[in-house]
Amino acid sequence: MKLKMEIGQFRAENDKLLKANAVLVKEKTEISDKLVGVKATLRDQDAELKSTKSKLTELNESCTNLKNLLEATQADMKKAKDSEMEAKIQVTQTKKEMVCFVSICVPAFFLHDFS
Repeated sequence: MKLKMEIGQFRAENDKLLKANAVLVKEKTEISDKLVGVKATLRDQDAELKSTKSKLTELNESCTNLKNLLEATQADMKKAKDSEMEAKIQVTQTKKEMVCFVSICVPAFFLHDFS
């Protein structure tokens, strides 16, 4: 009789362990499935990150090129402005010389007797 009771206890304990094992197997399967999903999401996000980094590098290069172009254009504009200012100074100087010439030479021409 004692043996039958021990066998009954072992069976009851075995049933409890089997149920606990089934629960653990189910949890393990759920966690494994979640892990697979997380890995796939991580791969996708990693690919997106690489793409974004590549675009960022291209945009940085584009910004650098635009900055260089802007600086070159500003330098050209300064040269053009300086040249324009020099031309205006020359025009003003030429006008002054013409006024001087007209005020000195023309009256002398009319005062001169050509006969």
